[in-house]
Amino acid sequence: MKSCKTLIAVLLVAVLLVTLFAACAKTEQGGAPAADYGKTDTPSKPADTPADTTPEPVDPEDVEDIIFWIPDMNNAGGVDHGERIQKLVNEISEPLGIHVTLVYLSGGDYRTKSQLSISGGEEIDLMCYWIGNNVLSMYTASMAMELDDLLKNNAPETFELMKDYLPATTFGGKIYSVPVLRNYVTNGYLCFNQDMLDQYGLSDKARNLTSWSEYEEILREFAEKAAGTGVWASITTELVSNAFVMHGDKFSDIEVVDTLGDRLGVVYCSPDGKVSLNQAKEEYIAACEKSKEWYDNGWVFPDSLYNTDTLASEWMSNGVAASELCTSEEGIEVTKTSWYRAPAICKKVYDGTIMTSTMTSWGMGIPVSAQEPAAGAKFLNLLYTNADLMKALVNGEEGVDYDLIDGQAQPKEKQYNMGNYVLGNNLLALPLYGNGADFYDRVNTANNNAVRSKFMGFVLDTGDYQTLVGSITAVNDQYTTSMRRGGYTREMYDEYMAKLETAGVQEYLDVVQSQLDAWLASK
Repeated sequence: MKSCKTLIAVLLVAVLLVTLFAACAKTEQGGAPAADYGKTDTPSKPADTPADTTPEPVDPEDVEDIIFWIPDMNNAGGVDHGERIQKLVNEISEPLGIHVTLVYLSGGDYRTKSQLSISGGEEIDLMCYWIGNNVLSMYTASMAMELDDLLKNNAPETFELMKDYLPATTFGGKIYSVPVLRNYVTNGYLCFNQDMLDQYGLSDKARNLTSWSEYEEILREFAEKAAGTGVWASITTELVSNAFVMHGDKFSDIEVVDTLGDRLGVVYCSPDGKVSLNQAKEEYIAACEKSKEWYDNGWVFPDSLYNTDTLASEWMSNGVAASELCTSEEGIEVTKTSWYRAPAICKKVYDGTIMTSTMTSWGMGIPVSAQEPAAGAKFLNLLYTNADLMKALVNGEEGVDYDLIDGQAQPKEKQYNMGNYVLGNNLLALPLYGNGADFYDRVNTANNNAVRSKFMGFVLDTGDYQTLVGSITAVNDQYTTSMRRGGYTREMYDEYMAKLETAGVQEYLDVVQSQLDAWLASK
């Protein structure tokens, strides 16, 4: 059976390697305890859990085969590296009982191909749930397998390690995903390609930014000096969000908002738990107008107005723009430097808050099309307990993909390097060179000291409102991308608001408010 399955899996890899967002949530309120704004009491890596709990080797005849799908966020797998990393991984996992076929798919392909494959019954024994295909959308589509017994019987160490986080991925009393153990503090940043800024003497300005108007000065000056070069000052700089609100020019005026798991982008939740329409806020209109101003001034890469399939970092790495607004974690400068293939300057514009969506954005799960779910759960367990395996999947092969320098991985140019947030327990991987050997200790401290939303543990249930959600989604699909990226007009906005009302957006907001009120009352 092993040889046959391996042959089939290799053929799948060959087909799928040739080449991001999600459905709405069908959830039930999770059972994680609520906490006031302040420090979290939940450790990100429990002190009494061993870092590496490698089991005893098994008989080669007892090795089980699985197929594992991974979103390739940095062109890490690709045709040049995928098979080599698979060999490296199996040298570690086969003695422990698992032979794995790795299927790397680009971000743009992952959601579509995985859901089509699962609905068609294709074998996927373990997969990464991510922003574009997270546990909420998988659960809503009835594509996620229940994990309770699988974890308890085949991944007990992982169950113990992650038990404080599992309520955020527990729906209807059942666990459907294990959150990736990573840096949970996601901040907002303006990131720049330093080489591009150095050409025009703008790097020091970027490092000392404190306001949007100062950023505009960089955009203006860069655009003037780079005119005719085919390089723009910015790309996909979306100032419109329901995750943060700009209340003024200063970065310090930004308000970070718990989105309550709303994937439609229409919910604004005040600190006292009052739900209202995000698009009705004056700040929403002001942000749209600012994005339009930047676009009309020729500061934003024009293709980004309609192209939603290409990640901003991909455009940046192709040298078409000098800056982007993004969210990321500790160590972003090292990560962006790797992606841009040039030194990165990353200026924090706001501090993030840990919320339920933090736990549901990146995770590990077993789809309903799995043919070897128990073996998939065993390999999942290795991803959270085996340091050698995580180093191989995140960092690659020492001497080939990276050099080990002072306890850090220095990636070699254009070699394998997976983002340290995609899968498993990233606190077991090697920090990238430049972050320091104590990087994951700092991550652990940041997690433990981070602000946690008072609504942490609330999970929105829209399962009985899919027609309503679909109507609002259809309206959003028609308007939001253009308005956020520079195509805004007042006429478009008024038309958008009218269609949202007709689609039933107030009914949706009332549902969110009712569920939040009930959850708060139960605390």
